[in-house]
Amino acid sequence: VEAELDFASRDRREIEKSNAKNALEEYIYEIRDKVSGPYSDYIKEADREAFCATLTTAEDWLYDEGEDVEKKVYEQRLIDLKVTGDSVALRAREAELRPPAEDALPR
Repeated sequence: VEAELDFASRDRREIEKSNAKNALEEYIYEIRDKVSGPYSDYIKEADREAFCATLTTAEDWLYDEGEDVEKKVYEQRLIDLKVTGDSVALRAREAELRPPAEDALPR
């Protein structure tokens, strides 16, 4: 019974680690496409180039040294990338919501 619990615990940790790695990989691809496409108006060109370089470095790391690290390392990398990515996404979202909000104001 103890061995089964140990195996189940290891399996759960491996699944969680894999999920964290996949979340990081997915975010890298998704945000790179968006900052080069629909979000491009909401980030300065120099900042976009620097962020895309950071994303490429993160992707390279993921398939090299980051191939098999602890879950918390993947999670921290994702948090670090989201500092920039989420601020750009927020600016894009605010720009999307602004015209309807302005139209709703009394004249």
